[in-house]
Amino acid sequence: MSIAFSIPELAAVVDARAVEGGRTAPIRGIASLAEAGPDDLSFLGNPKYAAEVATSRAGAILVPVDFTGAPGAWQVFLRVDKPSYALALVCSVLEARLWPKPPAGRHPSAVVAAGAQVDPSASLGPLCVIDEGAVIGAGAVLDALCHVGREAVVGPDCWLKSGVKVGDFCVLGARCRLQPGAVVGAEGF
Repeated sequence: MSIAFSIPELAAVVDARAVEGGRTAPIRGIASLAEAGPDDLSFLGNPKYAAEVATSRAGAILVPVDFTGAPGAWQVFLRVDKPSYALALVCSVLEARLWPKPPAGRHPSAVVAAGAQVDPSASLGPLCVIDEGAVIGAGAVLDALCHVGREAVVGPDCWLKSGVKVGDFCVLGARCRLQPGAVVGAEGF
């Protein structure tokens, strides 16, 4: 899968205060200042690495608003308030593109106990079982064959991959991601 960000798109995602430089080609990767290539995005998150900006081959660099320096002919500087936070915003968009959430709703084969609460924005895949008293939070995604036990809670924006089991009375906080076959609440743990 190939992911690319245009410079205007990156500027919008990071809410850049200024965009400097002549680069127009898209950005296709993320790397450190020292290891970045011409198609990579990098960032200056710590002032102790400021000298590396001048020698970086990165095609785009997130720099603080007050950074003194100019981009190379092949580069663009995106001036932002907090470069580390700006990079996190880019990573969030990248993650959403790589792992798009399925639409909200229940697969017809999902079984939900009468006393369970499933937020309307959640997605329940094929053959999911939600036991009595369980709570499935807003934006949660349960892929095929997940089981959530009695009185268990799956917090908002969690993503349970295929075959995950959440035992009775277990609680998952917000934004947990459990990989296929994970078991939470098995005896002995």
